[in-house]
Amino acid sequence: MFKTYPGMIIHLEYGICTQGLDKLTLNAKAAECYEWKHFVVAEFRDELLEEIDLDDEYSSSVCPFKCPSCDKEFTKLSGLFQHADSRVCNASLSSGVLSKLLRTVETLVVCTYKDDWYLSISGPNSILAGNDILIIQRSLFMLDELYATSRDVSKIGKALTANDNVQALELDVTKPEHIKRVSEIISKNDDGGLDYLINNTGRNHFMPILDEDIESAKLIFGTNLWAPLTILKAFAPLVIKPKGHITSITSASGHINVPYMGSYAGSKQTLELATDTLRLELEPFGVEVLCVVTGAVQTNDQPYFENWKLPEDSLYKPIKQTILSHCQGQDSYKRMPLQGYLSNVVDQICRRATGKYWYRGATTSVKWGTSLFPQSLFVGYTLLQLHSCLLALSNEDCIRSGIKERDRTGCFGKAVGAMRNGSAM
Repeated sequence: MFKTYPGMIIHLEYGICTQGLDKLTLNAKAAECYEWKHFVVAEFRDELLEEIDLDDEYSSSVCPFKCPSCDKEFTKLSGLFQHADSRVCNASLSSGVLSKLLRTVETLVVCTYKDDWYLSISGPNSILAGNDILIIQRSLFMLDELYATSRDVSKIGKALTANDNVQALELDVTKPEHIKRVSEIISKNDDGGLDYLINNTGRNHFMPILDEDIESAKLIFGTNLWAPLTILKAFAPLVIKPKGHITSITSASGHINVPYMGSYAGSKQTLELATDTLRLELEPFGVEVLCVVTGAVQTNDQPYFENWKLPEDSLYKPIKQTILSHCQGQDSYKRMPLQGYLSNVVDQICRRATGKYWYRGATTSVKWGTSLFPQSLFVGYTLLQLHSCLLALSNEDCIRSGIKERDRTGCFGKAVGAMRNGSAM
């Protein structure tokens, strides 16, 4: 069983987990409420630290506690945990105070009181990859079992699979036989229940609608829509049993008109509608369902578009480089840091949030923009982006693509007019 844990923070500057520290989650009362105890100890370099005053409420009764590395006991000293050989501190500080301490951190050890599990991260500037963050979350959740799935099991990080409670399973979400096999494996373990199901299936895709190959578009919908729905159907009984939580990762592109992403946006928006409907249908069974509306994140999927190209007869040939730059993440759009995105999503899942969660930043702007302003403003903006590229082309390129000077300026003027007047287009 998972133990829910409110308030998680990943310290982006150092890439070190300082989970929930400003929300008073590690004192004795909270530990008693959640029926487990957890703290973080840090081994410091020789530099002197500022004197820090701690409230007595942070002094949870977990001492004496033996260091998992050398088996020596910690002793409490002025609200800090003092290692026999070096200085260590109880991590139940405010995030601001802890950030000062982390400047001299040599090693961070994440400890759980019940099973003595820990993780060491060498160096103060260690940047945690997605798998590493999941490892830390294991100590925070007191996770008994984690199932990590991939089409290629060898690509699942070794830092994750090295843990006894992590089981790597082969799963191609487009193959029903894979889904059936994985669901059967999980149903046979422990009590046959699944506390959390995170549906992160997705295939990115860029192509103007008029250039879309219909069979390719069907594959996009197959991966981004039908596969997640198949997983939801197969795993629903496992999630209903412990009254668990389901999360679907959807896309902000389904809420605005993003050129060249029509098929992808359509598949993700349909998944969001289906998942949000499932939220209502599963509510009587005590299952909570969440959609995480996601914008552009700094990931490694851009290299997959190195061989991307338009059809030879495409109307958009003159701006193929502009579209390719967007595919490969080389445009001017600011993307979300992966670590910050993951920590916020995990936080919402641990809170058992329901409905829709819009990750902050540009995605929040989309949320409020589409809620408060006329849609024509967004249509006008995207038209302005597209046709400003066309205006920059030579007449020869435009003629070769069948785009006349009058058409270019007319579309451009229409876009500007829509933005100024707020009229429907």
